Amino acid sequence: MSSPALTVVIPFRSRGPESLRDLELVVRSLAGQSSSRDTFEIVVVETDIEPRVDRERLGLDQVVFARYAARNFRRSWALNIGARHTTSAALLFHEADLLAPPDLVSAVLGRLRHADLVRPSPMVRDLTRAASRHVRREGLDAIASLKPSDYAQRPGIGGSVAIRRDPFERARGFNESFEAWGGDDEEFLLRARHTCGSEAMLDLRMLHLWHEQVRPPAEHYANLYLLDRARRHEAMGMDAYIASLPESYGDIDAFESS
Repeated sequence: MSSPALTVVIPFRSRGPESLRDLELVVRSLAGQSSSRDTFEIVVVETDIEPRVDRERLGLDQVVFARYAARNFRRSWALNIGARHTTSAALLFHEADLLAPPDLVSAVLGRLRHADLVRPSPMVRDLTRAASRHVRREGLDAIASLKPSDYAQRPGIGGSVAIRRDPFERARGFNESFEAWGGDDEEFLLRARHTCGSEAMLDLRMLHLWHEQVRPPAEHYANLYLLDRARRHEAMGMDAYIASLPESYGDIDAFESS
């Protein structure tokens, strides 16, 4: 059986019933794409103490479970696991609380014909608490009735990014030295832009579901140091920096005992 053209990789660690509902809505927004379903697959990488994602109920192509007992969510590790467990020519890394517009996959695949790196939108639309509750309660049909006052726009680096597999591997994936969250997207883009021949920016409507804000853990500040290191190498040359990263990544057992 041949691989699909695109794999959508969704990293996930449950924060409770609300986050599971958000994942369900995101998966349904992806399953309802205008593109033929055989052109892409949806893979969730769950890192947790025990599995909570029901592959059959959500209609997922694959759930990769990596046991992880530590408090923090190792997002970069989860994304790399998704890349290692699939074989498609291109990857779309997508957050578990970011609703996809129905033309996301078709637009991304169209641009990947001529670009190695595709960002679906320069902006993220953060739904208000009330609007998010409405969508969670009523489902995706509620999106059609959203008003501009139901969300606020902000520049967004992360959330959703697509890249062809070859330059992803040359960049050595996401940097698993990043713990928790913060800075990992930007650091990856610095390296990906170096290994990619061209980049395209789309302007799709990406909706971010509201959730309780989590205070940055201590590891967040270590992440900022790692990001600053990558920025310094951007000015001096990225080849040496990329070569300093591990050649192997996405090992499902790498942090099992944490």
